[in-house]
Amino acid sequence: MVPAQPNRVLGIIGCEVLIDEIAHVVSTDEEVSSIVVIDTPESTDLHKRLRRMAPRKRVGLREEAELESALHGVGFEVVVKVMPISLHQGPAELRERVMGEIGRLERICGSILIFYGLCGNAFKDIERLAKNFSVPVTILRDEKNLIVDDCVGAELGGTEEYLAYLRSEHGEYPLNARWAEKWRYFMHETQLLRDENEIDEAKMVFKCMGYSRVVKLETGLGDAEEFEKEAREFAALFELEVGCVRCPPRVVEGSYRLAMARLPQIGVV
Repeated sequence: MVPAQPNRVLGIIGCEVLIDEIAHVVSTDEEVSSIVVIDTPESTDLHKRLRRMAPRKRVGLREEAELESALHGVGFEVVVKVMPISLHQGPAELRERVMGEIGRLERICGSILIFYGLCGNAFKDIERLAKNFSVPVTILRDEKNLIVDDCVGAELGGTEEYLAYLRSEHGEYPLNARWAEKWRYFMHETQLLRDENEIDEAKMVFKCMGYSRVVKLETGLGDAEEFEKEAREFAALFELEVGCVRCPPRVVEGSYRLAMARLPQIGVV
């Protein structure tokens, strides 16, 4: 086996809420020949998506200790670590865990992209934090080079788009395809539900927040029919109307291109 070349390996560390977006940018990049997904409880669905979406690429699910032997050293390669949504309960822990993962990946990667926004200011000092590593670290940014607030801001297109949405819409609960698919689990992991099958407390929170409509963040990624079905089931359960916002995935695409451009083999941005 040819040894891996760090300057041709991109590392991605991202939240499980954004696995459709991760699968999209990696599967559609024709220059990527190999994708290694680090085996975690959160990574199974991403691995399945990539096997389906990128049949011509090598797609493997490996333990972190096996990474170097799993890389082929041919073409551009991507290593992905999916992180649990439960980390969002504490910005300090989220930052610490992600920084730890960057430290573990920098030995085999020439550039690292974190699929996060500010996330409760967990990454407000990313430029300072990035100086601790030997490789460039990229975070999700909009077209004006502003770090997006969170996954909703990433879907909507950036900071200004998110602010405009918040100013113009009231009583709306935004939902992307992954959240619609896993909402019971996600609400439990973020302590909105103590039991995935007991939603009365969540209903009370929704009423206190004044939610009257669920809004589908339609990125064009994932299974559109399943998204529609799951969003309507969610809306019916919480007695909400259903709306939608078109969200071209330009934030994740642009941030991915920037991270790839920072690989030494391609050039430095």
